[in-house]
Amino acid sequence: LAMMIRALGITSVLHRRHDREESKGFLAAFRSAATLIDEEEALVACLELCEFIHTDELFPNTNAAALLVGIPEKDYGSYRQISNPIVISGNMLSTSLSNLLSWTDPKISVFNEGNALFSLMLTDEDYLS
Repeated sequence: LAMMIRALGITSVLHRRHDREESKGFLAAFRSAATLIDEEEALVACLELCEFIHTDELFPNTNAAALLVGIPEKDYGSYRQISNPIVISGNMLSTSLSNLLSWTDPKISVFNEGNALFSLMLTDEDYLS
């Protein structure tokens, strides 16, 4: 749900500004799904609305692994290409999970392997069994 809210625009969804038509539609569909009588059906319907859609097109980023663990905020100047930087614990900078999952790191193969495994887990349709 958090990834979907971020994709739709946090301000648009949480403050119900609905400045994006898709946020209004998503909230209406989620509200409807959550009110289903059968709790399991409601849960399945809500999860399907929040389904993670992974792109097959990954982009190389030589800073992907560094951003996964966080870079010191004082070093931000050397990482200017960070899109949507976020501050994580200890004044470290990172980026959104959706950004991290859309990259490969040409220098660090374990990042790419972990990225592929995590993406498979997020897109696995057997999440309710």
